[in-house]
This record gives sequence, C-alpha cells and structure tokens, in this order.
Amino acid sequence: MVPSARCADSPASPQAHNAAGIRALNRGNLAQALRHFLAAHRADPKNADVAFNLGLTYVRLGRYKEAVPPLRCAVSVAGPADKALYALGVSLYEAGDFDGAAAQLERLHRRSSQHQDEVLYLLEESYRRGKRPREAKECFSELENEFPDSAFLYKLMGLAYSEQGEDEKALSELRHALAKEPAIGDVHRAIGIIYLNRHDPAEASRWFLRELRLNSCDPASHYYLGEIARKDGQMLAAAAEYKKAIGCDSQYADGHLGMGMFLEAEHRNTQALTEFREAVRLRPDSIPAHYELARCLQRDGRAQEAGIEVETVKRLTAVENAKATAKVRSGR
Repeated sequence: MVPSARCADSPASPQAHNAAGIRALNRGNLAQALRHFLAAHRADPKNADVAFNLGLTYVRLGRYKEAVPPLRCAVSVAGPADKALYALGVSLYEAGDFDGAAAQLERLHRRSSQHQDEVLYLLEESYRRGKRPREAKECFSELENEFPDSAFLYKLMGLAYSEQGEDEKALSELRHALAKEPAIGDVHRAIGIIYLNRHDPAEASRWFLRELRLNSCDPASHYYLGEIARKDGQMLAAAAEYKKAIGCDSQYADGHLGMGMFLEAEHRNTQALTEFREAVRLRPDSIPAHYELARCLQRDGRAQEAGIEVETVKRLTAVENAKATAKVRSGR
C-alpha cells in the first residue's frame, strides 16, 4: 500500500513514518519498519494503509497474534481487500484461531480471488484443525479436483503421509511441492523433521536452515536446530536457538521446553522449572513437557508435585496409545 495523503508530511507525521517504514520493509529491515509503522499507527490508528503495513510486518516477523488487531483494523476501515483478508486469515490460522481464520478465508473463497489453491489449502487446514471434518473433506476434494497439480495439494499430501509414518511417500510429495513452488512455506521444515526422525541430523539441519531462509522467524525450525545442537553437546548454541524460537513466538511451548532442558543442564533448576511450567501451561497435552517437569521437580525434592506430573504422563500416554491402536484397527 502507499502512504495516505491526508495531511502534509512532517518529520514526525504518520505519513512520514509510514513512508519510511515502507522503505525499510522493502530493504528487508523488519525491525526498523516495525518502529516506523508503530509510530504511524499510534499517531493515526484509523489509517487503513498504516494498519495493513503494521500487520504485514508482524506477519513477516512471525508474530501472528500481534498482527491480528491492525489487520482487523485495516479490513474494518478500508473494506475487505484481498491482501488484507488473506493476511488476516493467515495470522488467525497461525495464532491458533482456526474458526476465525476459516471465516476470513471463506470470504476470499466466495469472491474467487487469486491464488485459490492456497486459499483452499489454508481453509482445509483451518477446518481440520478446528475439528470440522466434513468441511475439511469438501475443501480437500475441491482442491484435488480444481488444482490437481497444485504445490499446496502436494504439500497437503506430503504432510498427511508424514503423519502416517510413510516417509518415502511424504518425501516424494513434498519434493513435488518444492518443484512447483520453491518458496512454499513449511515444506523444508517438514522434510527436515523426516530426516531428524531418521537420525540424520546433518541433513535435517540443512532443511531447517532452508526454511529459515524463507522465514527467518520460524520458531519450530529454530527449536529443532536447538535440539540438534543440544544432543551434540553444543549447549550454548542450543540455548541461542531456543531463545530465537521463543523470541519469534512467546507462546511456542517447545521453545520453553528446550530452554528448560538447557537451564537444567546448567544446574539452574529454579529457572528450568519456570520454563517447564510454561511449556505445560501452553501445551497441557504435551507428554514431554509433563515428563521433564516431573523429572525436574523430583530433582528439586518436590516429590508430591512430581508424582502428580508422573500420573499426568501416564494418563496422556494411555490416551495416545489408545489413539494409535484405533488408527491401526481402522487401517489409516
């Protein structure tokens, strides 16, 4: 978007800040762009151009929850332009508000906007993660029928095969996605996870770094690089990656889990407990988070609290085992 021309520019005017922010954004200086757009937004909170630019900067930084309010402002003030609706839908999806994401993406889908294969992919995933299987299936069928050679269909199939443990099929589909769209998000990381599970950390690292070249603030890639460094005994390098993961998304539970393991290895149990508790708060169904918390509590002499966490681990493990058994019996 271009700067609004509601009043004459001055060094401190929102228009001047917006223009400077655009220049910084175009140079890839996201931190400087953010400072300018925040200043412009504070001075002129109803300016849709500024709000959109601020939201877009947050998206590029991977700070999706913070992107939602200014993008909502842009949509409400200027109307539902395709770019703003798409950015808002993506931000809501990445922030875990799948129903909210679906509502915005449905509007784009009904308008037959550009990049409908990508819209359908995100809509399908919003429905699936939002526990709306019928709508997810309908979206998948439409994507398959309308865009059979779409990078997003290959990505969807690759991720599905990966979840099922069919690594070779997953790699084939994910590589097809990259052949169609080299800059597609999440795919390099997904391939890295497959190699990590195959105990090939060197190859996995290469894929995580490729994901970070596309999105420098991908918390999961930073976390996995941290795990590789930690298991290799490079504790300071691991801590740096965990810190980056948390910096990208303070609500990313695995980042706190990794930082807790680093702090415990440094014999900083009080700080480690804080990180483990935060990981459990953010992901109450995480078996590793509860396990590490139990172990740290036991080491700290808090046997009763540790026992509660051990029982939680047993309960969650039983649930996971039951799901796995049901999946095998259903043939999926």
